[in-house]
Parts: sequence; C-alpha cells; structure tokens
Amino acid sequence: MMPINIDLTANSNGAAAAVRPASPRYLKAAELPEVLTEQFEYLLDHAGHNKPGCAECARLQEVVRLLMKPFE
Repeated sequence: MMPINIDLTANSNGAAAAVRPASPRYLKAAELPEVLTEQFEYLLDHAGHNKPGCAECARLQEVVRLLMKPFE
C-alpha cells in the first residue's frame, strides 16, 4: 500500500489541493558481484587466523567446505 500525503492548503482558486501519493524512498540493492566480493574479502581476513572458538574462522571453513564439495 502506498502512503498518501494530504496537502490541505488552498490553491489559487480557493479549492483544497488534491491528494497526491508520497514518493517511496528505497535504497538500490547492491549488485551481487559486489556483495560476494565484500563477503569473500571479509572471510579471507581470517585465513590463517585459526583461533579456537572464532565464529568467523568457523564460517570461513564452512564456506570453503561448500565451495570445494563439487571437487570431492
């Protein structure tokens, strides 16, 4: 449902102005290659980190496992 703005100010002939729909403001979604590149760069920061209990290291290992699955 589109939000509606009501402008009750009078126009030049004394009639109330018409109801006009508000323009929605949305951010454009990032392109998929940009998102993937950003995520891989973030995960690769943990390559060689291998600290026990590090959630990001575990996430990197899971991503590598999934990406290598076709080659098993």
